[in-house]
This record gives sequence, C-alpha cells and structure tokens, in this order.
Amino acid sequence: MAKLDGIKVINENTVEYNGFVYELVTGDAKAADVIKASEQELDVTEGAFYLVVDIDDDNDIVFKDNVDDSNYFNQGEHSVFRKSHVITTDKLTDAEGVVKIELPDGTKLEGTPSDLEKITRKLQEMQAEQGSSVEIKAEVEETSESVSARLQVGDYAKVVEEGSHSAKVGDIVKIFVDDEDNQPFKCEDLQGKELRYPWFREHELVKATDEEVLEAKQALLKEGDFARVIANTTCHSFEIGTIVKLDDYAEETDAFTAYYIDGSDFWRIYRSDLEPLTKEETEHITREAEEEKKAKAERDKWAAIGRKVGEIKDGDVVRVIDKDNTRLNVGDIGVVAESYDYVKEREDKQEDSVAFRVNTSNCEYVNWLDVANVELIVPVEQRFDTVG
Repeated sequence: MAKLDGIKVINENTVEYNGFVYELVTGDAKAADVIKASEQELDVTEGAFYLVVDIDDDNDIVFKDNVDDSNYFNQGEHSVFRKSHVITTDKLTDAEGVVKIELPDGTKLEGTPSDLEKITRKLQEMQAEQGSSVEIKAEVEETSESVSARLQVGDYAKVVEEGSHSAKVGDIVKIFVDDEDNQPFKCEDLQGKELRYPWFREHELVKATDEEVLEAKQALLKEGDFARVIANTTCHSFEIGTIVKLDDYAEETDAFTAYYIDGSDFWRIYRSDLEPLTKEETEHITREAEEEKKAKAERDKWAAIGRKVGEIKDGDVVRVIDKDNTRLNVGDIGVVAESYDYVKEREDKQEDSVAFRVNTSNCEYVNWLDVANVELIVPVEQRFDTVG
C-alpha cells in the first residue's frame, strides 16, 4: 500500500484513517501502525503517512512507498501512530463535523467525532468527583465494530495477506503457538497438519467466523469420511446429529451417498448438510466400527454351528489358552465334561458363565476351567468319533 489517502489529521497527536482513530505513541513501530515521514526521500513524501506492513529481522520498518515498492524506515526517526479505537459519529453532528453534547445543567460541550470518547471519559471523571449522575443526551452510532481482540492459541483465522508463510489468501488456519514476537502465530491446517512455512504476522490474519470455518471444513469432505448430519435440504430420512459414512460423490450436485455406520440404509445428501467430525471423533468411530466388524464376524462364525458366542458344551474338543490354577498346560487339547452354569465374580461385577472339566490323556483331576480359559476346536456335533 503506497502513501495513504483519506488520512484526517485531528491534531499533532491524533489522526483518523479507515474508520479508526490512531494516537501518537513512543517506542518502536509495529506492523499495522501508521508512520508519518519526517523528511523527503526517493519515492517518499515528507509529512505523508504510510502503513507499516512488516518489521524485518533487523527491526527496520517495512512499508510501501509512493510507487508501491517495498521501502524501509529506521526505527525512532519518524512519528508513529497506533490504532486506538473506532471513529464514532453522532446524529447531532453539524456540517463542520462537530459533536454537540448537552448536560442536564445546560452546559454544552463540543468536539470532533474522535473527541467523543475523550469527552465521555472526562464526564465520567467529573461524575466520580462530584458523586452525582451525569446524563449525556446524544445518540451515538458506531461506524464499525470495536477493535477486535487479539488472536490467541486455539483460534481459527482467515489469511488476509501474503507473507513468508505457505498459506494462500482466503485459507482458514488454526493457531497452535503464540510466542508474542513480531511474527507470533504458528498455524496448522484444518486437518491438524503443521504448514510447511507456518509462521504468521498479526496483520496477515483475522479471526474467522463460525460460518467460514464450517464451510472450509466441509470443502475437505471426501468419500470414506465420517460426518455428522446438521441439516436436511434433500428430503433424506436421517435425524439431525446422525453420524454417517460418505460414498459415491457427485461433483455436479456436490452430494454424497451417506450410509448409517452399520450400513443398514442410505440416502443422498448435500455437502452443505454435513459437518466433518473432529480427528478424535473420527478415530473413535473408526475404532468402534472395526471392533463391531470383528464382533459380527465372531457372531456369524458361532451362528454357523447354531450357538451363541462362547457357548461350550460337554463333549466339545477345546484347547487350553489359560491354565489358571489347574494341572493343565497352555496348549493342551482335551474334552469338556461336567459343565454347569454359575455366576462369576469379576472386578466387583457379577456375570453368568460356565465351568467344566477339561479332560486330557494326562490330566483328569484339578482341571476345572471357565469358558474364558479355552478356545473351541471341534464342537461335539461335528466329532466323527462320537457318530454311531
């Protein structure tokens, strides 16, 4: 940005620019400050104002000069103005831009719009000193929002300026480090991956709205992802909040075929009706889905022999996988006998179980085990030696 147009000089300590009041400060300039050139230089006009775009590694002030080239000022040689507050306007402002405030006792105060905050503060001081209430009869409208609070760790931000970072203008990033120097913010992308060049200066980022963050996350959805249903614009039958798995994306409609986690049913659904899950939620759902897949395979295997999972009967051939307090050995193969149901105490809980002997050629005593101690090798119904 070259020499600034639209600067309004209120007095030697105050200027107005782009909807904000800037106050003269001491000390080094920072990015986004306004500098008043103290002398004429090549492509620099004495007395003109320039916006600080950066502070380089040598602590020099970087700005755009009259021909829009990057130029440099030394710290301490020029007047520095820093953003203070938004410009306020008053419905009672006259043609000269003067705000008129009338107190209950008839006293009239006047000032420019940028003086309004100072006048108000003075009145508050008077009120405190006098112990009385002062009513200000003036309607005030803010022409822009208050100066935004500084970004912090955990915030989502939108990239608004190019720089030494590797993001593009318009990208949404998440701040995960703030070391409060002149390039304080270290950022990652929406998938939790650190950017190749992750450091940002304050003026390169603004706080992203919830809508901007959601839209950016939605754009990342792809086949195979899990998502949460947040709206219904396609007449699907999912309840809001349902977790679904995405497949069969169609670019022309920007829609997916979404399935229940168990695969029992599906409908078409627009990307805009979905909210991506967090990394932690996705890991949890994936883990649960894998566990359910294994459990279903186990149920199907036992159902094929007409039994519930873990059901052991007399005559079954089993392998010992936990000898417990018996004379058996892990790996022994024996025949189940004398089984009976009982209630097992386990970690302050009670559960139904089955106990039985596992008879082997070497052990027919001190061989009582539980269903959890063995694995089925041959069900009694399929033993050829018992046929006939």
